[in-house]
Amino acid sequence: MRSTFRTAFVFSGFFLGAGFVSGQELWQFFGCFGGYGFLGLLIAAVLFAVCGILLIRLEQLSGIQDMGKVVIGWDCPALQALVGLLQALFLFGVISIMIAGGGALVHQLIPGVPAWLAGIFMSAAVLLISLFGLRGMAAAFSVCVPIIVLSTIGFAIAALRKFGLESFTPAPRGSTNALLPNFLIAGITYVAYNTFGSIGVLTPFGELIPGKKAAYRGIITGTVLLVAIASSILVSLLLHPDSSATEMPMLDLACQLSRPLGYAYGALLLLGIFGAAMSSNIGLCRYLQLRHPVLERRALPVNLLLLGLAYCASLFGFGDLIGAIYPIFGYLGIFFLILVALHYRKCRKEPAREAML
Repeated sequence: MRSTFRTAFVFSGFFLGAGFVSGQELWQFFGCFGGYGFLGLLIAAVLFAVCGILLIRLEQLSGIQDMGKVVIGWDCPALQALVGLLQALFLFGVISIMIAGGGALVHQLIPGVPAWLAGIFMSAAVLLISLFGLRGMAAAFSVCVPIIVLSTIGFAIAALRKFGLESFTPAPRGSTNALLPNFLIAGITYVAYNTFGSIGVLTPFGELIPGKKAAYRGIITGTVLLVAIASSILVSLLLHPDSSATEMPMLDLACQLSRPLGYAYGALLLLGIFGAAMSSNIGLCRYLQLRHPVLERRALPVNLLLLGLAYCASLFGFGDLIGAIYPIFGYLGIFFLILVALHYRKCRKEPAREAML
């Protein structure tokens, strides 16, 4: 049971970044489609579970942790290197988005604190935990994820009491992003870019999961946690859609309920931001160490360099980064996930190894 929840917390925690917990990402991909957004979320949940299990089982069957080799299961070094580079760039983009989100959050709550200064402190916190690797990440998520689940459900209940069920507006407002024309494409691309980015985190973590049943239980439990959080956020925003126009929709809504709740939700957002930045940074460092083993003895300078560069990239802004980076990698991710599925099928043809796991 302990392994189940550890896996569930890591799986769900990777996706609970600034875009998710703030409502910005969920609104762009689901909320803007109104009631149809919940159908898109259901489709996404099923795909999340399937892709998560596939990645964990692929590592258990093959023992491969390199991001490029996980996707390309054939002897194509150049293509493996290209895919690994794209995944590394995506993880780097996620780190940048999380740091930007942390800066925007603190500045929105405390206007006197500049976003760039808050971003520096966020980068330092990520650096500290990242040095402990996968086990440090699992321990951090074991604290962060349960708090986020309970808190978002609580905020949805508070929003329902404040605005009333009659304020619920499931009518679609429509997407302003040409890359996300409808809820079906939005749901698929949402899973594709998230899963594509999680390869570097989930596959190394697979070695800590004891067997097939633990992988299934953990991923399914993690998916349920994600749906509970996402549904609570979407219900809250559809009760007060005007908040969706802000940089941090759920933070704005919490402030509408009361100023103290605004600060409380701000702290919750920081947990989500920290978790996603930390896991992405650990995944990226792990990839670089696998490609260049000499870097395993230089964890501190590698982390410092990556987070320093990510901080500079974060200065481009939170909302703009989400609207551009995520959909583009979503379309790329669909193709690469098909290759992962083919690699998994290839590994399943090794009956002796499958029987052991």
